[in-house]
Amino acid sequence: MLCWGTTDYLAAKASRKIGHQRTTVYLLLTSSLVLLIPVAFFLSYSNVTITDILLAVITGGVFAFFANFFTFRAFRYGDVSVNAPMVNSYPIIQVIGAIFFLGVVVSNLELVAITAIIIGIILVSTKFSAFKTKKRILAAGVISAIVAMVFTGTPVLFSSLYIAALGFALTNLTWRGIGMVFGFAYGYATKQSLAVPEKRYLPYVIGAGALDAIAATAFLYAFFLKTANLPVISALAGFSGGVTVILALVFLKERPELNQWIGIILVVGGAVLLSYIF
Repeated sequence: MLCWGTTDYLAAKASRKIGHQRTTVYLLLTSSLVLLIPVAFFLSYSNVTITDILLAVITGGVFAFFANFFTFRAFRYGDVSVNAPMVNSYPIIQVIGAIFFLGVVVSNLELVAITAIIIGIILVSTKFSAFKTKKRILAAGVISAIVAMVFTGTPVLFSSLYIAALGFALTNLTWRGIGMVFGFAYGYATKQSLAVPEKRYLPYVIGAGALDAIAATAFLYAFFLKTANLPVISALAGFSGGVTVILALVFLKERPELNQWIGIILVVGGAVLLSYIF
């Protein structure tokens, strides 16, 4: 929770200085290098098929790049305190996917959580003051945040199909490593600058990448190996958006409008509740 919340804050600072493209690829590069350590200690795989590899590469690695890309794009152009809760409401994607692909039936409590998230997203993404001033009603960055939410929730949804074969350590490295390689290829194809960040901005990127690796390792280890209370672990991870909001309010001096405050509470609360009960 603390690591991922701080990761988003540091990445937001970096993306506003060097752009979301460079922030994404160098964060994933740092994270991949750090993840070599748990791979050395926990590497375990069995009966890996081509399907497993393709699923991990596409729904894990490629989606991991776009999840970070659109997240940091949202942070670059919009308020972090507004967009972070939206990105971290990704458990709703897992629930929707489970309903359509696995035939899971939601409980009344899950339906309440989903409704809270949807209403919260509407409130967070809307600037009510704009109705009076006739300025832009939609808050900056919210489209990117919603896209990022979809790409963030999808890897976990499909990981259950191959995590047993690849193991949690190799799965984690695949997501970040393939995401990094795809990011460099995407940047080259779109003629984006991929220069190494300037020295004064490197600490933001390196710090964010290292914290991301630590958080992902702890989460996947506890979640897929069932070494801890899974609902509690999921709920804590879901609150990482709340940590980012606090950091943005304190250090970036952001001030959401009243309706956005209500939306933030609904989104974060709904995501935590959904993570805990699903």
